[in-house]
Amino acid sequence: MKQLGLMLRLTVVISCDVVWPPTITAPVEDVAPDALVNASIVILTQEGYTILTAEASSGLITTDWREESSFVSQNLLGVSRRKRVSIIYDLLTGHVSVQMTKQKKEEGHAWRTDGLSGDDRNEMARILTRVQERAQLIQSLDFEPV
Repeated sequence: MKQLGLMLRLTVVISCDVVWPPTITAPVEDVAPDALVNASIVILTQEGYTILTAEASSGLITTDWREESSFVSQNLLGVSRRKRVSIIYDLLTGHVSVQMTKQKKEEGHAWRTDGLSGDDRNEMARILTRVQERAQLIQSLDFEPV
């Protein structure tokens, strides 16, 4: 019985340590997947991210990790930070989601998920709004995808 209790506690502790990346979602009406992928690539690049994958068939756009560390935090405090963004277009519902993952690494330790600040959440909302607007513009002008 003690072992069962110990396993249960260990499971709770481990599962409480997992931080799921925050996601915000909004509808995108009458936009082709190609227009959304094109818009996402443009906006994420303008925001300073490097595109890692962009697949219109699956509706997934991901960025590479972007360093967020300041000179002081990295060199004096030994703390590095990075973040990446994923944009997911659900073809069935017509909704687009922006997901951000932020990680922190302290000297001598591995990367671990870190919570988002208010500025990070504002950046997510800004990216979502800009992608919606750009996708609508591309769709209305009927541009060819990148």
